[in-house]
Amino acid sequence: MHIEVLPGIAVWDCDMSFDQGVWREEWNSKGFELLFCRHGAIELRFKDDSQVIVGEKDLLLITDRSELLSARFAKERFQGLMIFVDEELSEAVLSQLSALYATAGLNTKWIFNMAAREKGCILFRHRAWVERLFAAINEFSVRPDRTYLSLKVVELIFLLCMEAQGGLRNGENAYFDHYLMEKVKQAKDYMIEHIDEKITISALSQQFRVSSTLLKRCFRYIYHKPIHTYMIDYRLERAACQLLTTKISSIEIAASVGYTSVNRFGEAFKKKYGVTPAKYRKPRD
Repeated sequence: MHIEVLPGIAVWDCDMSFDQGVWREEWNSKGFELLFCRHGAIELRFKDDSQVIVGEKDLLLITDRSELLSARFAKERFQGLMIFVDEELSEAVLSQLSALYATAGLNTKWIFNMAAREKGCILFRHRAWVERLFAAINEFSVRPDRTYLSLKVVELIFLLCMEAQGGLRNGENAYFDHYLMEKVKQAKDYMIEHIDEKITISALSQQFRVSSTLLKRCFRYIYHKPIHTYMIDYRLERAACQLLTTKISSIEIAASVGYTSVNRFGEAFKKKYGVTPAKYRKPRD
């Protein structure tokens, strides 16, 4: 669904898959693009071989695509909102609104200057105002109200201008090179392949020749969880699947996913699923 909320400002409610392009062809005029990820992920790769992953509840600002080498959907489907602001066509209406509200906080040049310091691309992650604002904007896909939506988009531009004036004190604009991200993905695959073993971060660091600090930071950036939390969740999800699809005993399942103590396995399982492994399996009987 596409709505032009104000002159030079358009919003798309997106539901796209691998075989569709990330960017819209009509966005070739001078302006900036905003992409909010509701579900899925997009992986951006730049000419300097750095990468950015836009995950769920992230907001991406793009003012210059010249350094962008490629963009692809990192998951099967992507759902979210795309907003395009044409700098020239929107200037008049934003100037009028600035005068109406007696504020200088709708100057898009501030946004361009902010992004220019970051290769024309800024990722806003873990920002409370992003989540609150887009929770409200998302309502337009259910109840398309142009006036309501235009007010929210203007609010978004205002907040971005305030960010530009105050800096990214609480933001995150993480870039990791392609080599590091591939090493971290390999480390994740290795842990899954050896799920029944106890593997330390120090051992992973040595095996994949990545510092422990970078390994932990990049892993959390890609998978949105610390390594330890990710592996606990993965172990318990695999165990839950085996409980429902096999007749293997809980002791054997616990060992197969890396638990040496069946009691500790039971405690962790109950903490995640609210019931013991035995009760979780009961519907099969």
